[in-house]
Amino acid sequence: MDFFKEQIQANLKPIIVLDDDPTGTQTVHGVPVLTEWTQAAIQKELANKTPIFYILTNSRALIAPEADKLAFEIGKNIAKTGQNCWLINRGDSTLRGHFPNEVEALADGLGWSKKGYLTVLIPAFFEGNRFTKNDIHYLVENDKWTPVGETPYAQDKTFGYQSSH
Repeated sequence: MDFFKEQIQANLKPIIVLDDDPTGTQTVHGVPVLTEWTQAAIQKELANKTPIFYILTNSRALIAPEADKLAFEIGKNIAKTGQNCWLINRGDSTLRGHFPNEVEALADGLGWSKKGYLTVLIPAFFEGNRFTKNDIHYLVENDKWTPVGETPYAQDKTFGYQSSH
């Protein structure tokens, strides 16, 4: 059994999570969080065999063209490492960020656009009890499902919204 465990460990691809807002990294512990995305910084984590690490982009606070440029740059820097890895682009469960263009810009930077890639969209924030059901995004508190557009989250001064769809 140890042989199989060793083989699995030896063949695991590192996971790089790009997070568009600092609140996401607050839900994890024991995981490195980079606040720079130079090739050297990324390469250092990969060389250390870090199985998973975050890159805090704070791109949700940027306008779309700037977020795209940033995602492209990060993609290029990851590609330059030559490391085969899994990428997660973590955004807001209510899609207040820059989806899908940020994912597309990241893929362009990685050189994946011509090869094809898979995007899995999970419109949920499990730690915050926010889930999507039948095209409506809800906050669940005390077994009550409230459309997020009717919650205080929707009144956020910077990233507010009216719709729960």
